[in-house]
Amino acid sequence: GFTAWSTAAAGQSLILENSQCSVNAAGVAASVSGSQITVTFPVTFKSSFRGTWQVREYVIATINSGWQTMGSWTVP
Repeated sequence: GFTAWSTAAAGQSLILENSQCSVNAAGVAASVSGSQITVTFPVTFKSSFRGTWQVREYVIATINSGWQTMGSWTVP
């Protein structure tokens, strides 16, 4: 995982990367419908990173959510 916090704004010309994957901030998109927000991240996995992994998120707003497991995905 990341050894330090990294940040980028959606649409920014910046790639965040670690030994497992990279996220291109230029392709991040968000939409709001009522009280729900949907965020799409363009993730590119490294060739050595395969298997089933958990999706976790941490939201900081008026309250901290703490780390929450939101699902999983499989990298073939």
